[in-house]
Amino acid sequence: MNEENSRRTSKRRRTVLKGQVVFNDRGSALDCTVRDLSDTGARISLADVFPPPPEFELVVPSRSLQVHARLVWSRGAMHGVAFSEKAQVWEPS
Repeated sequence: MNEENSRRTSKRRRTVLKGQVVFNDRGSALDCTVRDLSDTGARISLADVFPPPPEFELVVPSRSLQVHARLVWSRGAMHGVAFSEKAQVWEPS
């Protein structure tokens, strides 16, 4: 098990979901692709290499998800975000 996986508090699943980074009192939005998703965070990619704002709402319509998120890391167009509260993004198995 690598160090990154050992720090995770919930299982991450690979995805290719359309999403939006919504900020500026819902006045601004950036389209994104959600590449990994868990109950506590996500890895998103944006078309541009500019990072999203430090805090924003992540909206994923196909999962009926709208959650407050904060930026944890950025590498080019990829960004890791943590949710401010746990969200149930997958059906219980």
